[in-house]
Amino acid sequence: MTRKPAASVAAVTELLDNRLGEPPVGLARLPEGLESQAFRFDVGGETFVLRIAAASRGFEKDRWAAVAAGPHVPVPAVEEIGTFDDASAYCITRLLPGVTVEDLTPRMQAGDRADWRSYIDHLKGDASVRDIQNLADDGHLYAAH
Repeated sequence: MTRKPAASVAAVTELLDNRLGEPPVGLARLPEGLESQAFRFDVGGETFVLRIAAASRGFEKDRWAAVAAGPHVPVPAVEEIGTFDDASAYCITRLLPGVTVEDLTPRMQAGDRADWRSYIDHLKGDASVRDIQNLADDGHLYAAH
């Protein structure tokens, strides 16, 4: 399994200050993913998310998914991908409203999932994202398979 970075808030603040030309406002940690740390911040009256991972591969998939999904699936546009330090990459996206899969899963487990499964079956023919421009698939799910 890929090593998850452990970036400090001070290091994140320094990166954002250098990249944005001004310090981020309201920098706060978000729940982490399997491979990345996540932070929320505001700049210029807009809210963004910074994720830090051991490699940029997943971020490149996110960039492709945002373009490919268009207005049909709410995937945040990737604003920037870069090098965080010698062992980590970062990705900046806009914050979208909604619920994360991690927050949705317990509610789905507790209730009837028939509607959800029916919807997934409906999407299989039209909206499946199967090949993400020959990028390695490490188990990331972008649409119904």
